[in-house]
Amino acid sequence: MKRLLAASVASVCLLGSVMFGVGSAGAAPLPNSTTVTPIVGTQMTYGWSLASDDTYVWAADNAGGTGGTGKLLRIDITTSDVTTINDSSFNGPKGIASSGTKVVISNFDGNSVSVVDVATSQVTEVTSSDFVKPFAVIWDGANFWVANDVSSTSGPGLVELDANGNVVGSVTDPSLSPYNYGFNSIMSPDGTYLWVGSKTPNGSCGGGCLIKVRLSDRSVVDVLTYSNVSAPDVVFVAGGKVYLADDSFYSSINIFDPASNSWSDVTDSNVIDDWYSAASDGTTLYVAQTNGCPTLQCIPALSTADASLSQFTNSTFQSHAAGHYGALTWARGCLWWLSAYAAVDPALLRICDSPTPPPTTTTTAPTTTTTAAGLAKTGGSVTPLLALSGGLLLLGVALRSTVRRRVRKA
Repeated sequence: MKRLLAASVASVCLLGSVMFGVGSAGAAPLPNSTTVTPIVGTQMTYGWSLASDDTYVWAADNAGGTGGTGKLLRIDITTSDVTTINDSSFNGPKGIASSGTKVVISNFDGNSVSVVDVATSQVTEVTSSDFVKPFAVIWDGANFWVANDVSSTSGPGLVELDANGNVVGSVTDPSLSPYNYGFNSIMSPDGTYLWVGSKTPNGSCGGGCLIKVRLSDRSVVDVLTYSNVSAPDVVFVAGGKVYLADDSFYSSINIFDPASNSWSDVTDSNVIDDWYSAASDGTTLYVAQTNGCPTLQCIPALSTADASLSQFTNSTFQSHAAGHYGALTWARGCLWWLSAYAAVDPALLRICDSPTPPPTTTTTAPTTTTTAAGLAKTGGSVTPLLALSGGLLLLGVALRSTVRRRVRKA
């Protein structure tokens, strides 16, 4: 009950970089006339993942930073002010999630996680033998979950942390090997279950599959297979259904309906191509991809009511995206798109029906917090970035999908 209450604070609930909610069925996706605003001061070396709460958008840089290998950007949704947080514990960060009071970052190269206090920007490193190349993090409304890359080593596939970042349990199962090409998009909660994309060489998974984990007791309750699922690298819950991208079937959006226990897919090679991040406003699923829409850069938009497919694009988005692939999150009535592999400023776009985000109306953070005692290390520094209100520097750097294949398989 605690988990369900926490996940239903508002009709739309942000879960780290994941969002699910109740919206008006059949609502139209963002129109192409929507305002696209580049957020100046958001240059990153390798913008791996995005997360959001009702106050900030958070972006993890896998390679930049001064205090360690990587950095964290905090973008104020209301003012667009940008702050960079450096800490020596950052070591190849790949995953990120926010509860509203804490931000958890996975350190892939450090076998640890960094926990950032939102109020103070203090960074605490949490170490545990349960962390084995951790690469993805989500917030389920009550606790954090970390996915490990255990494809070539042993260890639990999932690690659960409490609201302060303390390890409370893990999940080890022969069918559970989270597929690490999905960056921070390999798992998604629905309030009762955690859905995880997995790829194992043997066992009940039999290759690639969708794993259903009960949040309340961390038990694997189902292993689901589908003909278009062999290397699932994106899993996202929206509108009561589970949406998957697969690394072997670029032009399909695979859909699992838990209510009917059935699969379907939407395939369109003219719109969808190699997507690896998703976000939703409660009625529409938005997809960040590499090379879809061959004649222009676009964001595919799929209705969660009837699976109808459309696409978002406009001249500002096209000139900035320019063949890059990006991470997505939805926050405060806006879609946020981050260039994943381009040292450009700005790297972050805000896509809204209006030039500025709607005012704060909900809270997704726990109402109480406790001191995180017994953690391995504290420290960190905060360095403001200069947020410019004038001109934009747009550097269109075209990236081929082969670059992504090489980076993701490295």
